[in-house]
Amino acid sequence: MKSGICPKCKLNEVYTGNSRSLVGVPTSTLHVQPATTYICINCGYYEFYALPGFDLDQVKERFEKVKNKEL
Repeated sequence: MKSGICPKCKLNEVYTGNSRSLVGVPTSTLHVQPATTYICINCGYYEFYALPGFDLDQVKERFEKVKNKEL
């Protein structure tokens, strides 16, 4: 997405901006960490990326780690 090309539909209709709304990553009941959002206006696929200063330790406390899938 950061390249401007959508990995899902392969078009260059990707837009970006910083999100400070409930679209960010909730790390407590009253706090949402801001994130940079990339969204394809063709297919609707989107990704979030942590901004500098993002408290990744809180994410580790509140979210479940994705387990590696064996091939």
